[in-house]
Amino acid sequence: CASSSSLLAKNFSRSSTLRLLQGGRTFTAAALQKVAFIQDQQIPRPDAEAALSGEGFSSQWCLDGPSDAWGLVTVTTPVTEEILDQHPNCKVVAVSFTGFNHVDMEACRKRGISVVNVPAYSTDAVAELTVGLAV
Repeated sequence: CASSSSLLAKNFSRSSTLRLLQGGRTFTAAALQKVAFIQDQQIPRPDAEAALSGEGFSSQWCLDGPSDAWGLVTVTTPVTEEILDQHPNCKVVAVSFTGFNHVDMEACRKRGISVVNVPAYSTDAVAELTVGLAV
């Protein structure tokens, strides 16, 4: 959906700073150049590529293989120690979703990898559904 791509671009916007959930650090997105997607479900490829290229990033789809990307994008695909081994240059994991319980936070912390998510991803949709069900 287009909203997922917009959220991706917002997370990787060169004009903003990423709010990091780990370590209390901020990390400017200007340092990122290549973003690897490790999931293709729920992330429309053309929209995601267009959103990121519009911000000056190249994207790579690495569903089963390694990459040299600085950023990884997932929705619900687990980010494990083994996945991180395949992406040795990774400095940030972006979860295009509200939660991040499927990311091995300890493995990321040991490697100095920051983890970001989209905390307000479906707030409006949940509110609309709640009101609709209540009526």
